[in-house]
Amino acid sequence: MLTSRLSIIALILLTVMGCTNTMAYHFTDPDFSGKNYKRILVYLSFTDLEYREEGEKIFAKEFEKYKIEGIPSLPIIMPTRKYADDELSKALQQSKVDAVLTVVLTKAIDEIDKTPEI
Repeated sequence: MLTSRLSIIALILLTVMGCTNTMAYHFTDPDFSGKNYKRILVYLSFTDLEYREEGEKIFAKEFEKYKIEGIPSLPIIMPTRKYADDELSKALQQSKVDAVLTVVLTKAIDEIDKTPEI
């Protein structure tokens, strides 16, 4: 069951990445030049908590390849609460993370290819 959920999440992420147009801009703040991030909080802004949990775990596992500790946000940023800026800042400081990766799904396209019957 877990394998099928992971497969579904991976398929969703691949589909989303395949159907999106991404623009990235790069700027290095001189104050952060050479900064190494060792603990990154991973936050997937998904309403489905199962997908959020599994997706955050997938990202955390990928970070391991680069000797970075990926921290799933679900235990830290509870979906049942609204946080004031100072509360969120305090939660992040207590978790001792270097950075936060936020993933937001802005648009998804479903395409169905149908092969005509002969």
